Amino acid sequence: MFCRSPYGKAGQPHGAKGRTMIVWDSRQFAISLTASVLILILLGLLISEAALHRAYYVWPVFLAGVFYYLTMRRYIKRRRVVGTPFPEVWRSLLASHVAYYMALTPDERTSFERDVQIFLSEQTITGVGVEVTDLTRLLVAASAVMLTFGWREWEYDNVPEILIYPTSFSEDFEVTCPVAQRKLSGMVAPQGAVIFSSPDLCHSFSQEDSYHVGLHEFAHLLDMEAWQTDGIPKNLSASLRKRWLTVFRNEMERARRGESLLREYAGENLPECFAVAVECFFKVPDRLREYDPILYGLLASYFNQDIVE
Repeated sequence: MFCRSPYGKAGQPHGAKGRTMIVWDSRQFAISLTASVLILILLGLLISEAALHRAYYVWPVFLAGVFYYLTMRRYIKRRRVVGTPFPEVWRSLLASHVAYYMALTPDERTSFERDVQIFLSEQTITGVGVEVTDLTRLLVAASAVMLTFGWREWEYDNVPEILIYPTSFSEDFEVTCPVAQRKLSGMVAPQGAVIFSSPDLCHSFSQEDSYHVGLHEFAHLLDMEAWQTDGIPKNLSASLRKRWLTVFRNEMERARRGESLLREYAGENLPECFAVAVECFFKVPDRLREYDPILYGLLASYFNQDIVE
């Protein structure tokens, strides 16, 4: 059951169907405009009934305008953002580092660029002991947008601050730790932040293996509900849930036995199994489909993208 895909035969893209993120919400616009007009009329009538000085009529106009702006400011800002030409330097960086972007048609690249612009305009990306370059910001955004590019008018609603570290780090968020201590390339800190090691994020886009820390951590956000993960994405349809659990539980056990295409970490638990499978789906789709067509098909159906075709 494969739906919209940014890829056609032999890895060639086919036509997109519009942006995934909402630039202008027509429904919200209608609600905000109607409510603002009602505020204007009702307050105007109250002032008229009270026979107040005409100077008071400024207040209905002011309050209606404030209400409209507050309820539409997200989309007002987005229109301004996408109205700004996508920087050529950014386009060159995406072209040289993000293979997914280069596989898209020109129209789809434009949609991808707009989503990247919106994401970067609304998310806080902060360096911790390291300068956050344009490349790092773009790779963070590309990781997030790749996952949702098959979904029309869908976007993240739970992205906390994004922190960039100069190297891998410990579970205590220390970049200098004993050799024997486990070092991380990225993590979603409970009720805190999404953290990435800058060099590991860059390597994820350049390496040909299945590992990708950017996709991995944003996959956790898709799975997260009230800062808890269970391996079942929150926007998964009810019809897929039972089959999803069966397939991923089986895959987790295969990873624990060392019999899976997914790296060993997929055997940790269901949330990690899902996140590792997402890495494989986007990085080595041909190998994943050959290894397990059912697992590949579930992910293709969920993401509304058939990466292989």
